[in-house]
Amino acid sequence: MFGTTEFDGQSLYAEIPIQPDNSFAAQVPGNVPFHMQLLDKFAMSIANESIWISGRAGEQRTCGGCHENRTVSSPIAPGQIDAVLRGAVNLDVPRPQRVSPTGFVLSGGALAGGATIRGVPWDLAIQPILDANCTSCHNGDPNALNSKGQPVNPSFTATDNMTGMSQTFVFDLRGQKLPVTIGEKMTADFTASYISLMGLGELASETVTITPPTAQYGYVQGGSAKDSPVIQLLNPPQRFPQVDMNTRAFTPTAGTVDHTNMLTADEYYLLILNIDMGGQFFFRENKDEATGYTGGP
Repeated sequence: MFGTTEFDGQSLYAEIPIQPDNSFAAQVPGNVPFHMQLLDKFAMSIANESIWISGRAGEQRTCGGCHENRTVSSPIAPGQIDAVLRGAVNLDVPRPQRVSPTGFVLSGGALAGGATIRGVPWDLAIQPILDANCTSCHNGDPNALNSKGQPVNPSFTATDNMTGMSQTFVFDLRGQKLPVTIGEKMTADFTASYISLMGLGELASETVTITPPTAQYGYVQGGSAKDSPVIQLLNPPQRFPQVDMNTRAFTPTAGTVDHTNMLTADEYYLLILNIDMGGQFFFRENKDEATGYTGGP
């Protein structure tokens, strides 16, 4: 449990285009569990395969369909599928290389150096985006108002029904650590921005009551960016097959401040990727035990 959304720490291996016959093929490391997501043109997951699969070295696996009979061999239509004819995308790299190699500095609207993003650690990849675009308003001031005269930093209170202890949190997208002293797992590992967007998640035990109740799960649905209120408000642009800032995923909500053009294409992408990978705080890039790995593949 690296974060507060009950997801394992994940690593992105690649985004692979679907061929005209709806096939894809990839060469992946043996004995490593994988799961797949189907992305739309906005880079958001629209289908999440929650079952993890793996193969032995040299094994070739073919999916016969989502509802195939698992007790018999899957029939494969005659001929070669497009993905095989084009060649499987090789994703098999040594374990020490399975990190984001050039950091998360964004330059000229592109990920610096054409970096392959593996993990999206909150303090390294997401917090700089919030610092540059969000914290001037969302700074923990409970009296702050937006241009429409609406409060921008709501608060919620968590109360432990067993002990009577309570703690009040104010919406704050800054990066200072925020100690959580109530609930099942008291901790100071996470930042104010992370708690504000993600909610308390697994940190709150079943005996904790949160008021107002709408604050219980935060503004992010871990594993589904498209269903997360923060992404719907920011309204990301098209990313595939090319970036189009004029084509947006959602219709702006009437009566709210327009956040549509606050981020660059890559800033949208990193935030979406973090959420679709479970909304984690820790990844290999900011987890000390992982970055020091020197073993084999």
